[in-house]
Amino acid sequence: VIIEDEEVSQYKDIPAKFLQWHHRLGHISPKKIQIMACQGMLPSRLAHCQVPLCTSCLFGKATR
Repeated sequence: VIIEDEEVSQYKDIPAKFLQWHHRLGHISPKKIQIMACQGMLPSRLAHCQVPLCTSCLFGKATR
């Protein structure tokens, strides 16, 4: 049985939390989420994480 460290598993959850806040806030821009995280309105770990892609936003930007 392999048990992952809490830090490693927490690091993997950061992009998922970022997307969760992105969806909760009505698909606002990632830059605004990072600004809100720097100001303390959202968890601070979201301020400097890698921004995941939102498939809904990509679909909305798509053109024929």
